[in-house]
Amino acid sequence: MTRTAFMKGLLILAISSFAAVALQVAVVSQQLSTIWIFEHRVWLALSQILTFIIPLAILPTMMLWRGLGLSHRAEIVTIAGAGMLTVIVAGWLVPKMQGEPPFSDRWQEAMYQRAFEKDRAGLPVYPAGAYRGLRPTTPEQRAEVRRKWRSDPRHIAYQAELKRPRWTTRTFILGGLTIALGTLGWALGTLGRTRPIHAVAWWVLTCVTLVMFDGQIRFPIDNVGLIHIARAPNWAPLALFGTAALALWLRARRHRAPNP
Repeated sequence: MTRTAFMKGLLILAISSFAAVALQVAVVSQQLSTIWIFEHRVWLALSQILTFIIPLAILPTMMLWRGLGLSHRAEIVTIAGAGMLTVIVAGWLVPKMQGEPPFSDRWQEAMYQRAFEKDRAGLPVYPAGAYRGLRPTTPEQRAEVRRKWRSDPRHIAYQAELKRPRWTTRTFILGGLTIALGTLGWALGTLGRTRPIHAVAWWVLTCVTLVMFDGQIRFPIDNVGLIHIARAPNWAPLALFGTAALALWLRARRHRAPNP
């Protein structure tokens, strides 16, 4: 039973992560110019959604694990461990991805070529398009410019600041969010929501809510422009899902309690 649950947990983590990144890539693609190559979009999407990978995966995992009859001890250990792992990811790994991507030189050259093709097609992006037209350069010259810029002390200091670990209040709030979502999933499983369709529905609802609260939803409106939903306070997702988890956990306890 434990091995089956572990394998299902890994499968859910993989599926949840892939779906979250795919959704974030779609959101990012609506906001970026067409010169951005697919690999760079994926990297940017991953850096934005990485903080929610574990919170999103723990909810359906706990729902399905409850259906397998795992003990409350396993529940507590799993949820607490996921919360600690979320803090590590949000405080250490996510800042590491805020800096320059490891393949940025190749990606920047590919985006330059896309921008150059748009210039030749009569769709230049100003002022960069005008600069490219006035001062054409070779790939070797552009690579040398990027190499010099990466060795510039100002650039090095800026990258170091971006990648510095951040053990802020938001980091620990995200750990609490994972615990709240894990508890919510366990309570839903206790109430009989253990089918895959239930897990998918709750995952989609949670993902959309977190992305919206994080201020990543933007959509165009005719004659108005790009509408941006403002980012909610850091504590808002924890307050929402924590309240839901507490309410359903109390209901689950009554549901599980034997009749007198």
